[in-house]
Amino acid sequence: MQLSFRLKEQLFHELAQLAQSGFSFLGALEVMGRNPASRLSAAARLIHSNWRSSVSDALVASGFPARDAVIVEVGEKSGRLEEVFRELSVHYAELDAARKMLVMRSAYPVVVFHAGVILLSIPLAIVSGGWMHYLGVVVPTLGVFYLILGGLWVLWRWLRKKLAADIHLAKAFQRVPFLGQAFATWSSWSYASVAAISIRAGGGFLEAFSSAGQACGNAVMAAASQNVVHRVASGAADLGEAFRTEPGLPEELVRAVETGEAAGKLDQELSRVSSRFQRAALDQLNLISAWTPRVFYAFVVVFVGWLIIHMASELGSSFGNVLGN
Repeated sequence: MQLSFRLKEQLFHELAQLAQSGFSFLGALEVMGRNPASRLSAAARLIHSNWRSSVSDALVASGFPARDAVIVEVGEKSGRLEEVFRELSVHYAELDAARKMLVMRSAYPVVVFHAGVILLSIPLAIVSGGWMHYLGVVVPTLGVFYLILGGLWVLWRWLRKKLAADIHLAKAFQRVPFLGQAFATWSSWSYASVAAISIRAGGGFLEAFSSAGQACGNAVMAAASQNVVHRVASGAADLGEAFRTEPGLPEELVRAVETGEAAGKLDQELSRVSSRFQRAALDQLNLISAWTPRVFYAFVVVFVGWLIIHMASELGSSFGNVLGN
């Protein structure tokens, strides 16, 4: 089941509150699933029905991302599900705020585009043959617009899966100006936050970094993380050295691990660098949400201008024919 960021925030918030009050996971889902008309309650019932042996498996079976499942699995093993649920609630609250900002900034150019297509086609329809001509202009134009939006959405969903699995594609995408940097920053935020939560929840260091690699959504970082875990587990290097000499990991993360290991405060350093990556990722998302409407608005201005010129040309031809006759 696909839930919005807002509903995911609410779901994990309620799970945290009920866990704090002593409810088991299944007991909390039963309380949350009592309203038959609520989409959130339907999600709670679905998770409950998919539960077999672990919370994380139930979430994956219900369509939640791997990152959520990895974090919840750590909290489940350490008995700190309440803390993990709160972390996820905060995470989705931030994503929901960023999504709302993007939608609000994009609303005006979208309205202008629709108004331009719908209103500027009316004079042409009047002089060129009525409603069939009008629909022949408006429907294909809006159809192409929605087809492009749908295609971009499908492409992004496909790309996200490939970036998490294909090292070569992830490396190439990270070289794309701005978008590559945003992807790397977002991946680093996910990696550092999962590692920090795992360690705070009582997981071992190697387990924490292995989980972080699985959850970050970046094949380059995932492979580097697995190499680090293997080298440390085999005794070939200590943690700081393994991070320092492994390509594919951001310098800020490496320095946080080195400092945290030396000071005995690895969870604190990872939390600090996670906050830095979070701010950078949200700043980049805000920048994208600011410029995407501007680029689209420029397209709208050009398109509406072309419609006006086309309309004037058609009207001029029609009036010329009338005067000629």
